[in-house]
Amino acid sequence: MSCSSVWANCTIRSLPPTSPSWQVSGQLRSTHESSTSPAFGLALFCRARRCGPAGLTRQYLSRHSQLGTILVAYQHRYLDGSPLALPIGKVVCIGRNYLDHIRELNNAVPETPILFMKPATALAGLDEAIRLPAGRGECHHEVELAVLVDRELRNADTDTARTAVAGYGIALDLTLRDLQNDLKKKGHPWETAKAFDGACPLSTFLHPEALPEPQATELALRVNGELRQQGNTRQMMVGIFELMAYISTHFTLQPGDVVLTGTPSGVGPLASGDVLTLSLAGHDFSARVA
Repeated sequence: MSCSSVWANCTIRSLPPTSPSWQVSGQLRSTHESSTSPAFGLALFCRARRCGPAGLTRQYLSRHSQLGTILVAYQHRYLDGSPLALPIGKVVCIGRNYLDHIRELNNAVPETPILFMKPATALAGLDEAIRLPAGRGECHHEVELAVLVDRELRNADTDTARTAVAGYGIALDLTLRDLQNDLKKKGHPWETAKAFDGACPLSTFLHPEALPEPQATELALRVNGELRQQGNTRQMMVGIFELMAYISTHFTLQPGDVVLTGTPSGVGPLASGDVLTLSLAGHDFSARVA
C-alpha cells in the first residue's frame, strides 16, 4: 500500500470514528465555527495525507463527504487538472506596472517597483464562487498574469528567474477600493484592502512551454459578457523575470509562491451574480460572484 499527499488549504469538520485514517499537520489558522454549527471545525494550512492507492484528491473527498467534510479550498494544478507537487505559498504582487492603469487611477509613476503581499489564505480557485467582503465598500477586479514559482530564488538574476517558473495562469487581484483609497490618503499599507481571505482567485496553470512568449501575451476580463480589461504583457513597465529577480533581492521566493505581475486599465467594481470570463493566450476561464 502506498501513500500519496498534497499540500492544501483544508477545512476539517467533525470526522466520525468510522472515517479513514487521516494524518494532519500544519499551522493552525482558526479554531472555531459558529456556535449554531454542529461541527467543531478546524481551519488549517495543512499537509493532509491518506494512506492508500487513491491518495488525497478532490474527487475522493467529494465521493466520501458522508464520512465528514474535508474541503480542499485551493491546490496548484495544471490546465489538465493534474496537481503540482508544490506547497501553497505567499502571493507577491506589484502595484502600478501598466502605465494606462496608473493614469486611470491618477497615481504617480513609481521610481521603483511597489511590492505588496497576500497570504496563502487569499488563494482560491476560479471554480469556487467569489465571495465579496460585506459592508466594506466596493470590491474591484484587477486581472493579472500569475507566475508559479517552482524553486527558491534569492538574489537571483533574470536568467535564473526564467528557469524557476512552474507555470503561468491568470488571477484576480481583488481590491477593496474605498478602503485602499483611505489607506493611501493616510500613508498606510494596502494589505487590509488586498489580502483578505479569497482575495486572489486563480486559474489552473499552463505549462511554461505552452506560453513561449510570456512577455508578449494577451490577457482580458469580461464581466457579464462586457469587455472590462484588455492588455498585453509587453505593456509592463517591469518585465516578468526582472520583477521576479527584483523581488528576490528583498525576500526569498520559495517553491509554491505566486507572483502577480500587474493589471492593465479598466478596473472596476464587482457585484453579486456577476459572471466573469478571464482570458489568457487563447484560454478562457470562467468564474462567478456569489
